[in-house]
Amino acid sequence: MSLTNVILISKNKNMSTKFLNIKWISRRLRYLILNPRYFYLYFYGKPETVFSALTDLPEGHYYKLREELDSDPNFTEELRKKTIKFMNVDFSLNMDHYFLYSLVRTIKPSVILETGVFHGYYTACFLKGIYDNYRDGSVEGKLISIDLPAYESISESTTESPHMTHLPSGSEPGWVIPDYLRDRWQLNIGDSRELLPEVLEREKNISLFFHDSLHTYSHMMYEFEKVYPVLNHGSYLMTHDVHWNHAFRHFVKRHGQKDFSFHGFGISRKIINNLPL
Repeated sequence: MSLTNVILISKNKNMSTKFLNIKWISRRLRYLILNPRYFYLYFYGKPETVFSALTDLPEGHYYKLREELDSDPNFTEELRKKTIKFMNVDFSLNMDHYFLYSLVRTIKPSVILETGVFHGYYTACFLKGIYDNYRDGSVEGKLISIDLPAYESISESTTESPHMTHLPSGSEPGWVIPDYLRDRWQLNIGDSRELLPEVLEREKNISLFFHDSLHTYSHMMYEFEKVYPVLNHGSYLMTHDVHWNHAFRHFVKRHGQKDFSFHGFGISRKIINNLPL
C-alpha cells in the first residue's frame, strides 16, 4: 500500500469520526432543547429515588434487591458469555438492569407487557424478576413481548444502540435471554400497531407496560393511549428513551398523572381519582 493510500484512508477515517461526533453532539443538543428536564435526569436522576417514589418503600429496599441480583452470578455470566460470543464486547449489569429487576421483585406483577425486545437485555431482567417471584412463592407471573425484529437498523428505534444497531447475524429477538427464563415468556413477532389490540383483548390484568419499540411521537402515543384504558388502578406505564420527543410528557399531562425519570426511563403510575393504593 502506497503512502498516498495510507494518508487518504487516514483522512477518511478522521472525517468519519468527526462526522459521527458532530451527529452525536447535534442529537444531544436536540434532546436538550426538546426535553430539558428529561435530559437532565438522564444524567443526574437516581434509580433509587425513583424506585422509592413509585413504591413508597425506602431506598434501602432497592439496594437490597440490587444486591440480590448480584448474588446470582449465573444470570450475569450467561448474559456476558452470549454478549461476548455474538457481539465481541464485554457485559456487566448497570443501573437500568438493577432497576427493572427491583421493580418487578417489588410490585410482583402477574402480567408484564413489553413492546420492543431487540437483543433482550431488559427482557431478561423482567424475566429474572418474574422467575425469582415464582421461586419464592410470591406470584406466578408472565411476560408478553411484541417485537418487530431489527435484522437491519431501524431509524428512531435501534440506531442509537451501543455496539450494534441491528440483531447479530443469524440471531432472533431476545437471543441473550438465558434458556431457563424462557418458560414464562410469550414473544409475538410483528408490528405493535397490529398485534397490540389482539394482546389487550386477551389480557386484562397488566401490572406493568413497558414501551421500547419505535420511538416516534405518533407511535409512542398510540401505544400509551391503547394500553392505558386496560391498566388497573396502581399499574405502571413505562417508556425508554423518554427524552427523544414530547410523547410521554404530553401523555402524563393529558391524563393528570405524575411522571418520574432517570437515565432515559420515563415512568408513571396510574392513579384514578386519588383512590388509595
